[in-house]
Amino acid sequence: MKIFDKQFECKYQPKRVNEDVWFKQQQKLLLFMANTDYGRDLLCIDKRLPKIIEIGKQHVTGLLDIKKVEKLYQIQKISDFRIGAKWANIIRYRWYEFQQYAQIYYAQQHPFQFKMPILFPVAPVPGFNYIESTFFPNPDPETTSVDGRVTSESANALWADLRALADGTYTSDDVAGLVGFTVFAHTTTDRFLNIGRAFFLFDTSSIGDTDTIDSATFSIIATLKTDNDSDSIRFTTTTPASNTAIVLGDYDQIGTTANATDVTLASINVGGTTYTDWTLNATGLTNISKTSISKFGLRWVKDTADTPIPSWAASTFRSEMEARMAETAGTPDTVQDPKLVVTHTAAAAGGGNKMSMMGIGS
Repeated sequence: MKIFDKQFECKYQPKRVNEDVWFKQQQKLLLFMANTDYGRDLLCIDKRLPKIIEIGKQHVTGLLDIKKVEKLYQIQKISDFRIGAKWANIIRYRWYEFQQYAQIYYAQQHPFQFKMPILFPVAPVPGFNYIESTFFPNPDPETTSVDGRVTSESANALWADLRALADGTYTSDDVAGLVGFTVFAHTTTDRFLNIGRAFFLFDTSSIGDTDTIDSATFSIIATLKTDNDSDSIRFTTTTPASNTAIVLGDYDQIGTTANATDVTLASINVGGTTYTDWTLNATGLTNISKTSISKFGLRWVKDTADTPIPSWAASTFRSEMEARMAETAGTPDTVQDPKLVVTHTAAAAGGGNKMSMMGIGS
């Protein structure tokens, strides 16, 4: 069990926290430890390294020198990188000693308040609460958000012409399966029949403008796929005309920039209740709205480029995927619907004179 990955939410309900987030929020405590002789012994950090300025589960970074060259400062650093979560594992297996030594840090920060129990389940962080929120598009009839797709179809179309069309030929936002998220070849050599694009909107206004978004994952359950072209699927932004409906004119309202790591069609899980995940990158996290609707979509990676086209073979699906949508069942069906899971950090109420535990408000 990863002890430091637990937080206490509400009254004693344990909830897992991403260890990357944990290291980020515990950075001040960890740097205090990493720059003492005992702390380096405890965390197994080479004492020959200079002052440690950053520590993560897989690396530590020390400051070698700061030089001023003309009007600019050059910072020289040295890092120790390890395969696997070395420092996460060390803390887990030395949890008792870690908590004991943490009390020295807390006593220095809050000398006139109180002494934390040595084995408090997770090291306290002044002023922060972790929250993990899960969002789903509305099923039909939509009220604040929507999911659906637009497909553009044109017989004997050149790839560039089909890709650049402003409007789609048919659309759907009220069926259980996303059918038509495809690239389909026509009978004429190097001509194509259709390209499909998908839209996923989420009402993320409950996050709140003062929160910090730490990480996020978009997930769907695929029920069918055809992979004749070794393509990948990109998670990107969209700007549909409406937040509650997908229309033909939305075909060209989808971006090209990756907001998450591209996922190969070959690696997508099909069937059952196994989700396929897109882990949002820094760009994707920035595009999550904390006060309104977050608007994303999926499109083929080869559809994002002006020149590369799928290989052609007469009347075959080059790339095809079908996934469960918000209309699958329930409102929402939390084990099947498309979802966006966001981990965010909220500043605790009560000001700086109180200490907030992970998940326990001050």
